[in-house]
Amino acid sequence: MNHAKCRIALLALPFLASVAIAGPAMATTPVSASFTAGSLSLAPPIAISFPSTTITGVNVSLYDSASADESLTVTDATGTGAGWNVTEQLTTVLTNGTHTIPAADLSVNGSTTSASATTAPTNSINSGGVVATNSVPTYPVVLSSGSASVVDGATVNTGIGVNTVANLIPWAQIPVSAQFPGTYSGVDTISVNSGPAA
Repeated sequence: MNHAKCRIALLALPFLASVAIAGPAMATTPVSASFTAGSLSLAPPIAISFPSTTITGVNVSLYDSASADESLTVTDATGTGAGWNVTEQLTTVLTNGTHTIPAADLSVNGSTTSASATTAPTNSINSGGVVATNSVPTYPVVLSSGSASVVDGATVNTGIGVNTVANLIPWAQIPVSAQFPGTYSGVDTISVNSGPAA
């Protein structure tokens, strides 16, 4: 009897396993920052010194040409954006001990050519701040001994940071009737106040 022999090939079939690929582990971390309000401060000019002048029998217009006397620095570190204003008042009038020069003879503007020029001072800001938009409506500004005169300012949300006010030129327009020999001295009080010029 013939026996047929069958060979059965057993094939190994591949099986695909479902493998979950793990992602990065995630968590939340709180982030915070805090600021404490700083102050509004002023670094005034070193001095105001008009040049020595010989009396010639005519009215004179004098200005202080020293750059250090023509600039000031306002630092607004309050974080409020309220704006600010700078005032000047001749709290001690110019006198030589006998005669005085009225405060009304003194003024400031942004010009080195004319006391009557309507030129404004120049405002600049350090890196990252907001340059002041000057809130003083009209120049020149005449000084007074009885009240403070606003000579520069920043509107709301400007003048934030360290501001340099340059070319704030002091002028003295002295009529011949007020010119007498001698050295005159006085005191000019400069202040910075919160809020733009009214």
